[in-house]
Amino acid sequence: MNNQTGVTVEGLRKIYPSSAGVAGGIHEADFHLPPGTFFTLLGPSGCGKTTTLRCIAGLEHPDSGRVQVDDRVFFDQRKGIWVPLNRRNIGMVFQSYAIWPHMSVFENVSFPLRVAKDRSYSREEISSMTMKALSTVALESFAERSATQLSGGQQQRVALARAIVREPSLLLLDEPLSNLDAALRDNMRTELKRLQRQLGITTIYVTHDQAEALDMSDKIAVINQGRVVQLDTPEAIYFRPENAFVADFVGTTNLLSGKVAKACPKGGSAKVRLANGQIIDCTSLRDVAEGDAATISVRPESIVVVDGSGGDPGNRINAQVKLRGFVGNLARYELTADDMKFSVNTNPKVQLRPGDNVVLGFSPDDAIVLADN
Repeated sequence: MNNQTGVTVEGLRKIYPSSAGVAGGIHEADFHLPPGTFFTLLGPSGCGKTTTLRCIAGLEHPDSGRVQVDDRVFFDQRKGIWVPLNRRNIGMVFQSYAIWPHMSVFENVSFPLRVAKDRSYSREEISSMTMKALSTVALESFAERSATQLSGGQQQRVALARAIVREPSLLLLDEPLSNLDAALRDNMRTELKRLQRQLGITTIYVTHDQAEALDMSDKIAVINQGRVVQLDTPEAIYFRPENAFVADFVGTTNLLSGKVAKACPKGGSAKVRLANGQIIDCTSLRDVAEGDAATISVRPESIVVVDGSGGDPGNRINAQVKLRGFVGNLARYELTADDMKFSVNTNPKVQLRPGDNVVLGFSPDDAIVLADN
């Protein structure tokens, strides 16, 4: 399979009203996915990411907007177009794998072929297509095994095989790894990414797990309270967050508040005066004028403990160690500087003790004035 299907979503809106007002949903979502894109909808529970996925699938009828997959319009409110779910040729895997325990692995995977309404498959076609799908997920030797004899990871792969058995134009995945333990989840993350690259199928993935989104995606849409607040590459989402929500939700960050001491255009070098009067050199993601309120994001791994052996980090702040935590591949420190709090990740060999006075350093390139306060 080498799918060459793109996806366009324009002004997608689906709101769930309640007696207390608007209860949730998605507001005017817009994105275009080139063929073969692995695209993730990322956000906290209730933000609207699953609603967006269900609208694309045809499980929900949007209030307005447009959904097009390749050259087929699935939904267009203004033109009165609505293609039902069973005519969209979409593969889906959800949090509950819905593996039927009374069926064998082969029967589970072949089920979409056996019940298809748009065409009839011969016994030979069903056998060939089912075994091809099982081979893709490395389960061909499990074909006759009872579904009750499968591990969680194997059940997830059966669900994937069932989703791709009809060679769909689009693959939709809604929290498919959330029921797995941490180690298996990491392994299946790699397997999912390998499978998607192998098939070349455009994939839309829903998760609240930032690590999954960063590791697997070509593009990420971060959603908050029903609105896409940033859509970009994983690197840009992480290193150039546009607002405090994205900076704080995707990974961990230090948010510092102050006033602009030197005006600069978007992408330029700004100076921000913190509450304690210290001036920080930064990179601004928006046009700023002197006196503007500004929020700076600095990632914990971008901060070093200055010991005099390295070069000039650019910005220096005197701080005191409050807490230390060891997590194997790094040490996590909590520090204070006047009324500011800092989280810093260092090499685990760095040994600081609570009460130690240190100097923290970070580059102006890593101190980002957020686009949206």
